[in-house]
Parts: sequence; C-alpha cells; structure tokens
Amino acid sequence: MSSPSSVSLESAPGAVKLPILKVSGLRKTHETAGGDLTVLKDVNLSLDTGDTLAIIGPSGSGKTTLLGLCAGLDDASAGSVELDGMAIELLDQDARAALRNRLVGFVFQSFQLIPTLTAIENVLVPLELRGESGKDIHAEAERLMTEVGLGDRLDHYPLQLSGGEQQRVALARAFIHRPKILFADEPTGNLDAGTSGPIVDMLFRLNREAGTALVLVTHDPALAAKARRVVTMSGGEIVSEEENAAI
Repeated sequence: MSSPSSVSLESAPGAVKLPILKVSGLRKTHETAGGDLTVLKDVNLSLDTGDTLAIIGPSGSGKTTLLGLCAGLDDASAGSVELDGMAIELLDQDARAALRNRLVGFVFQSFQLIPTLTAIENVLVPLELRGESGKDIHAEAERLMTEVGLGDRLDHYPLQLSGGEQQRVALARAFIHRPKILFADEPTGNLDAGTSGPIVDMLFRLNREAGTALVLVTHDPALAAKARRVVTMSGGEIVSEEENAAI
C-alpha cells in the first residue's frame, strides 16, 4: 500500500505502470436504527489511464456510492482506493482535496453549479482553488465554453441556463484542469434525448483527446455500450464485467 509521502511508482525507472484507479476489498456500511446496512461488499476493480468504464445496475445497487468512494468524496468502511498509486484513505481531508483537485474531474447528475457565479466563473473554480489566476486560464475557460457550445453564455448565471446548458458548463468545469480521471454520475439523467446525445459525444471526445480515464454511472444501455468495459452491480457487489471488443 502506498504512503502519502511516497513517490508514485509509475515514475520510478523500470517500474510497471500503475493503473490510474485501483479498488481493493471496498466495503461501505451505514448504521441504521434497524442495524448495519451494507451498501458495498468487497468490491475490486482497476482502470488504466485513458480507459473507459461504465457501471450499470438497478437503483440501490451501490453504483453512486462506489463512484463517490473512488473519487474520495466519502470514506469507506473497509478496503482501499488508490488514485494514481496513492491510497486516499491514508490522506487527511486537506490532502485528499488537493489530490482530487490535481487528478479528478467529477460531473454530478444535479450539476452542482454555484448559483451566485456566472457560467465562466463556475468553470474557473477548480483552478482558483489551486491559487491559479490570470489571462491564460481565463482564455482556457473561454475556449472550453466555446467548445461545449456556450461561447455566448459566459456571463449567464445557472438559473438563466437550461438543464442541458448547465450540464455543459459542468463538463467544461470538469475538464478545465485536465484531470487524469473523470467520474460522471448519470451525466444524461436529467436531460432529454435531443440534449443528451451531444453531451455523450462530448464526454467520449474529450476522453480521447485528453487521454482522461472515464468512469460513468448510468441507467442508459446505449451510453454504457460506448465504454470499453461495462461492470454490472447488484446488491452492492460486482456481478459481471464485459469488454467491448470493438472499442
């Protein structure tokens, strides 16, 4: 297991390249009035840099819980999650937040835009959290907003944008710091068919162009079929895994 102060083994001479994500024996249990409720049961998976993975399964199967644990947004009851060779359970909250800001992009189903910030200000948030500012990053934010079709919506607030437009702002925000891995929770769940198609195309295009690993939670079979690997969950466990040989 990696330690917080260790140098990534990926950069060591002659070392075997590590997966960008490695999940080992992951378990999540909640205490309830009726006793412990186990949401995840000893989940294991890994993902290489640039790969694509879809997680499917019925509601309540643990998909979103797994995604949040992989991104370091929640604490596991047992097991390990390694991002780029770093075991995130060994990090305090500040170090974990710094790791997320350096490696991770996250697209929430509910967008999670800050209502008091304009669209471009929302996109700039990850870089500002790093202490970065200036004309260059503003130009990059404008470029991404134009790429997602919102070059004329830079100064609009979230409430002035449609659901599809808000999701595109969220995508631009997720990619502004060029993450090594992007987690997307039902990225088309709140969108109509006409809007979801371009969002899906954009996710996989950005994955190809930036080499960012992509992990999707979805109920949409057509979206899942675009990923190279598809994991099916049920009752908090991975019950099957398939590879798309055509990708």
